[in-house]
Amino acid sequence: MHAGQRSRLTPSNEALPPRLLEKVADALVQRKHRELALSGYARLEPGFTPPLCEKLAAAGLRRIYFGLESADQATLDRMQKGIRIENTVKVLRNCHAAGIGFHVFSMIGFPGEDANSAERTIEFFEDNADLFDSPANTFDIHELEILTDTAHFSQAEKFGIRILAPVAGKDFVFGIGTDWENTIGLSRAQIALLLQEAVQRITPRFSRYHAWPPIAWPAQEEWALIYADRYCNQPVPHLTFIPQEPSALPYRIAWNPAAHVEQKQDKVVVTSRRGSLELDLGSFRLLGENSSYRPASEIVGRLAGGEASDDHRAEVTKFVNQLIRQRLLEFAREPPTTNVDQHEAVS
Repeated sequence: MHAGQRSRLTPSNEALPPRLLEKVADALVQRKHRELALSGYARLEPGFTPPLCEKLAAAGLRRIYFGLESADQATLDRMQKGIRIENTVKVLRNCHAAGIGFHVFSMIGFPGEDANSAERTIEFFEDNADLFDSPANTFDIHELEILTDTAHFSQAEKFGIRILAPVAGKDFVFGIGTDWENTIGLSRAQIALLLQEAVQRITPRFSRYHAWPPIAWPAQEEWALIYADRYCNQPVPHLTFIPQEPSALPYRIAWNPAAHVEQKQDKVVVTSRRGSLELDLGSFRLLGENSSYRPASEIVGRLAGGEASDDHRAEVTKFVNQLIRQRLLEFAREPPTTNVDQHEAVS
């Protein structure tokens, strides 16, 4: 619910086939519901056509969670996912064009998966960086986590899995997380290296919003739906990266109000959940000056010291981006005075 507004119905569903969604959308239109914000889980099925996505967006669908899991077809077939890689990008682009945000789940380490399979998953997000370079569209790549109500736990040996943490006699056990090891496929050390490689390769591909990691929107599904509803017709003001393209759009840099600031004589220590920084009082004031909005190039120039070389400006930009990623600084665009159309909001 938004403060000062009427409450909105915000249901979530674990499986939303396109045909069912179309029936729901038609029923909502007939009943003239106009104050809905919907989200749910769906499969990457070709039934999410442009006309259907437009209808769903008009009915209030703001965000879909898709389980891609792997961009390697052989791995998907072993998972029995029932989806085809060639359909995935079409579906995502149809959602994006209609103004429906999405989150895409993926993993590395499924039993029997090799390095080449994992590489295809990493490449999928590299190749489609333009699609995910939006605050509305996020993704993750994580280690396989085994749940106790799946065959991969009850028949672990059959799938080439060795369980490392006993659960017998424990109450309320939902899963074993990563307390397992492959006997066929990638080792725990190989998985960790591939995930580290994914971070290094993917992160620089996003020029405005880091879909992963970190994300511009909150990870919690309920909060993400509120964001999707709030910003469906206007741009998200908060960025996690100083824009590199020339632009006259006004921005502001400031210390994150959620960070802890402690002054020790002539030094200041700023700490967040993601990092800590000690600097002199003058630098603290320079970085936190937030009295006015100005183009990003002017902000970098001020921090770099006027007639600085391109190399020095690049180093300053890199340093500030690191502080933004650590949630020490925040970088925000000036709020618009009027709403913009939906295409501009997601472009």
